[in-house]
Amino acid sequence: MSQKKQKSYNILLVDDEQPIINLFCAWLECSEFIVDYANSAEEALGYLSANPCDIVISDVSMEGMNGIELLQRIKKDHPDIEVIIVTGQGNVEMAVNALKNGACDFLQKPLDKAKLDMSIQRAVNNLSFNMQETDVTESVRLIKPGAKIGNYYLGKLIGFGAQAAVYFAHDGDNDYKYAMKVQQLFSSLPEMSIVMERIRNEAAALRKIHHHNIVRLYDSGYIAKDGTDVFYLLTEYVNGQSLDALIGKPESEFPMRSKISIMYQVAMALEEIHKHGLTHRDIKPSNILVNDEFCVKITDFGICKMEDSTLTCTKSIVGTPLYLAPEYVADGIVNQQLDIYSLGIVSYMMFLNIPPYQAATYNDLIMKIINEYPVRPRNIIPNFPSRLQDILGRMLHKKPSKRYKSARELISDLENLSLDEASSESWLEGIRKRISEGRVWK
Repeated sequence: MSQKKQKSYNILLVDDEQPIINLFCAWLECSEFIVDYANSAEEALGYLSANPCDIVISDVSMEGMNGIELLQRIKKDHPDIEVIIVTGQGNVEMAVNALKNGACDFLQKPLDKAKLDMSIQRAVNNLSFNMQETDVTESVRLIKPGAKIGNYYLGKLIGFGAQAAVYFAHDGDNDYKYAMKVQQLFSSLPEMSIVMERIRNEAAALRKIHHHNIVRLYDSGYIAKDGTDVFYLLTEYVNGQSLDALIGKPESEFPMRSKISIMYQVAMALEEIHKHGLTHRDIKPSNILVNDEFCVKITDFGICKMEDSTLTCTKSIVGTPLYLAPEYVADGIVNQQLDIYSLGIVSYMMFLNIPPYQAATYNDLIMKIINEYPVRPRNIIPNFPSRLQDILGRMLHKKPSKRYKSARELISDLENLSLDEASSESWLEGIRKRISEGRVWK
């Protein structure tokens, strides 16, 4: 391997044809990237285990492990890496397979530099978009484990984001059975008043709700520490992982019935949330915690909407754009159907391993949410259960009047769902549904 240039993003080229490697290196010679290469998938995996990398560009046809198999391994071991698949013998089925397994883009040879540059820019945009929720900013200063916050002692750091850090915690008995979300507030930052209101909002929401599918709040408080104001939430610790980590796993590890169970449990949590006059507003895989038995806990109520709250202005989009309903991104409408739509997006990704909308920029994504339709599940997986497809279609309908009116309606349909029934749908039945329900799928 040979490092070509040192700048911001790291790209690894994977191809067993050295002339192709040389061509790509020449195209990227004056770019802003660090460019390295590997001559096989096996060599690439060895490189990734020891070196930082942001983008992998891989051929499909190689001796030994092929590019699609490499993609699967990368997404399993390094899910944050963006992968671009390149092939000289591509077809629609191969493209769908690559995208289902998490590829950022699928390119066919012969390539030109403009197409490659556009694809790399899409990967960079994805990286930048994902970093918005994980970068450490001035609003977070990590507190060392062992420190006392209120009546509790911090253990090791579990994770942190742009506005808060989460630690194991105990109340003096050294039994780390809690998770503590700690937000330090720096009054010099203009956005801190909004952050503070969101933390108070999350605490107020969690105090209202007690449900086995929602993370339980035990305590919250506000103290001064090390010259800054600190607000904390003490919740139960969920021994599991976010749904992000499960999406894309094979059927043997993440079976269809477990996916339906997760969908059902989130719907049950939403019914309880809505019963208390709340809208979560940020249902997405990273806010759905799942243990080894596929039991679910919903978390992160920082931007939830209470019936009597003026927390957020409808003129600005709050939440993760991909999971927001068309009426919200277009007109700022917030109601319980927003959560049902978001769960529909999560479920589509969980069952099909690809997002229903993909775009290179934020504005393009918003326009697709408003104007375009997801690909019909049975066009991706031919034997996808037709009744489950109908349920997804109703959750994702662009017209709120055609969507589920309540989580209880969705729960009822899921309870009556049978995967053992014939999954085929007659041509006439499909026409009837499109006439009665309007357009749902692409």
